[in-house]
Amino acid sequence: MGSMSSPDLQQTPNVNITYSNCNSCAITIDSNITHVTDVDKLELESCTRRSRELELALKDQEDLNGSQLTDKEVADVERRVEATELAHRLTPSPTITITDISGTTKSVALSVLPHSYKHIRNLLWIEHHPVYRTALAEWRRQVTLFASRVERKIQRSGALKNEIYNMLGFYSVFQGVLLTGTSQSNYLHCPNVGLPIALSFFASLCTLVHIWRKFKVISGLQKTISSEEVSLKEAKSRILALEEKGEAFRFSDFLEDKERKSSFPPKFHLCGLKSRYLVPLAISLFSVVFAMSHWLILCHPGDMLGQ
Repeated sequence: MGSMSSPDLQQTPNVNITYSNCNSCAITIDSNITHVTDVDKLELESCTRRSRELELALKDQEDLNGSQLTDKEVADVERRVEATELAHRLTPSPTITITDISGTTKSVALSVLPHSYKHIRNLLWIEHHPVYRTALAEWRRQVTLFASRVERKIQRSGALKNEIYNMLGFYSVFQGVLLTGTSQSNYLHCPNVGLPIALSFFASLCTLVHIWRKFKVISGLQKTISSEEVSLKEAKSRILALEEKGEAFRFSDFLEDKERKSSFPPKFHLCGLKSRYLVPLAISLFSVVFAMSHWLILCHPGDMLGQ
């Protein structure tokens, strides 16, 4: 063990990578303004180049088709232009010169480094750039905020659903007890049929109002949940793009004026109809059935017995 010498370890490849202004954690206001100005220039160059290339590509595609482009064709052209503009930003991978144990010197591209390491390098670059560091912190804050909002509203929506189920259970039990009492009572006759029918309709009305209000709140929650899920997904995609692309990232990749197509998934569907309308309809129909049952029991008991 003592015969082993350390020169071989000291002769391992020596990589010199210089980060400007990384020795000090203090960033002055002047340097911040310089960084912002540099980012402004990069963003304007990307937007201008993309707009020009998109205009030319759409015109060429329209001339090629000989007719006006469809929405799908326009989207395809936009994706091609975005890919071309991204490739324009990706400069050739820098190389470093290393010397191995035998003394051989060669240049190696940084692109051969593992993806996990390049990800860490991008994080270091972001950490020492005030604009992108601030953007990353803000987007992470938004992810936490939207995730907590979505979770709370999903829990609230689930609680409201349980309240609806419980209300339907109480309604069914009440109507069943009322119907059983009508059929077994010795004091109710046909002249008194209005009493159980009135009680049945009153219970149906209270249930309808209660359930309709719950469904209205749930519908509003679902819309805000879907909207905030879109915002959450957008913030996550920006974080991923910044961490993956590093210096090739552009804010213009996420244009604010793009139409945000968020699909609100249908909730509470049964037999192709929303339960918001199906459940009240079913309660209304059952209230009519219960009223007719009370009338038949008290006024036409023979018909109920099949006589």
